[in-house]
Parts: sequence; C-alpha cells; structure tokens
Amino acid sequence: MIEENVYKLIALGKKMVSSDLTIADGGNLSTYDPEANEITITRSGTCLDELDIDSFVSFKLDNNVPAGASSETAMHVAGYRARPEFLCLLHFHPQEAILLASANINIRTITVDHTYYLAGRVSILPFIQPGTQELAAACADQFKKGSDILLLAHHGCLLGSDSIEWGLYTALNLEQAAKMTRMLGVDQGKTQIPECPSSYLENLKQSGVV
Repeated sequence: MIEENVYKLIALGKKMVSSDLTIADGGNLSTYDPEANEITITRSGTCLDELDIDSFVSFKLDNNVPAGASSETAMHVAGYRARPEFLCLLHFHPQEAILLASANINIRTITVDHTYYLAGRVSILPFIQPGTQELAAACADQFKKGSDILLLAHHGCLLGSDSIEWGLYTALNLEQAAKMTRMLGVDQGKTQIPECPSSYLENLKQSGVV
C-alpha cells in the first residue's frame, strides 16, 4: 500500500506545482500505513514537481526520524499521532491562503464546492518557527479539535486527508476560495461576503458528508 500511495504523491506533487499551489521546494508530502505503523515522507530539499521513488524515506511512527527526512517531519509525526485515520498529510505553500492567514482573515466559503470541501475544517495558526516541536504540538492540538486544514501564518498549509485525491481537491478549493475572498476586498472581516447559503451546509450535514 505504501508504494502505491507514494506514486500517488509523486503525481500529486506535479499537480500541486502546475496548479500554483506551491513553488520550488515549498512543502513536503507524507503517507501513513496504520497496520505497519509506518510513515513515508519526502526527503529534505526535494521539489514537489520533481519527485521520484527515491525522494522518500520511511520509518516507524515510534522510531527516531532518519537522516535526510524533511525538516518538517515532526509536524507530520504529530499529525498522525493526533489523527491516525489520516492517510496523508500535505504541506504546501499556497500564496493566496497564506496572505489571508497572515492577516488573520478567514477564508469565505462562497460556492457550494468551497462549502463541501472546507466548511468547518479550517483553522488559522499564528506564526511559529518552522520545523520546531512547538509548531508540531500546535498542529496536533488543532487536529485533535477536528480541523483538517491548518493555515500557518507567514508559512503555509498543513492538510490532512484519508484520501490523496481528496486532499488535492481540498487544496485546490482552498486556494480558489482564498483568491475569491481576496478579490472581493475583504478587510479584516468588515466586508460583507455573499457566502454559500446555510441550507446547503445543512443538507451536507444531514447526509453525513460533513
């Protein structure tokens, strides 16, 4: 299963860069196998659109992190410990979403797609030094509270999903929603934004989607 998911992450990395969700080596990707209790994560310094099978390193969740693993590995380890149902954690640097998070502006769910993928799942964290245990602990805390999408001010996004494909769709909707929010001239929440009607969200809740 791990190898299959790694190939999916390789394809996802290319799509993320081609969709302007991140650039160069901005981010890291991982997948978790609960049966083997094993994490597979991108190596430090890898570019997401240039990944191959050798761009990843695997280790047991409870073991020491091997040399060469991403500098953000602690964040991924903490994420899987908090939410072991996650199949993958995607860390990337979406510019529109980072811009709003850095100003502490909530991204609005304007369309039905935004509501479907994002409603009630996004949290904003203040700036914490990347690669630190402090950041890992803060992310774990938000995951435990039920958020799946963590916007890290002045840094990036950490997104957990039980499906690699779903993770990509969520990331795309996140950045589109951020762009639409900014285009409407949001000023610290003062601007009135026509959000998706609440009846749609209620229908999703009744159907068990969210």
